[in-house]
Amino acid sequence: MEVHMVTHDASAHIYCHQCDMNFKNRMSYNQHIKYNLKHIDPSKLKYACELCEKKFAKAKRLEEHNVAVHLNAKPIHCTTQGCTFTCSSRPVLPTHVRMVHRNARAQWNHVCHTCGKAYTTKKSLEGHMRSHSGERPFRCAPCASAFGYEAALYNHNKSVHLKTKTGRAYT
Repeated sequence: MEVHMVTHDASAHIYCHQCDMNFKNRMSYNQHIKYNLKHIDPSKLKYACELCEKKFAKAKRLEEHNVAVHLNAKPIHCTTQGCTFTCSSRPVLPTHVRMVHRNARAQWNHVCHTCGKAYTTKKSLEGHMRSHSGERPFRCAPCASAFGYEAALYNHNKSVHLKTKTGRAYT
């Protein structure tokens, strides 16, 4: 009960700079730090998927990954009457309820002062700002290509330097 009561405490407005996320209370923030892959020491990721080698800190997360990604199943159903939303992971459901049924959509309060476009996260705005400056800080080690977004580098490595699921290799 004490743990639950913390969720009703006055907002602490705790902010994670690395993820650009706000947390209502210390407990939510601690859970984020404990389970978000950006904050987990890689040596604690002891559960590896045999099909794609992705790693997890908990066996339950590996199981959810297998159901969602490799079996493409969505066994979790929204209990709101008339809603047909389904998902494969329990942590996704509260976000759905908050965003759809409680109308708590993300705020677009990170605005580009150059062109006026708005973003929901500081990280997204920073990536967009690089499109104006031409900065490309994310470099590919094998071929020295450069990118303005970390995700673009990831996609480049995946499609150009890693084997695809069909077994073909790109050079």
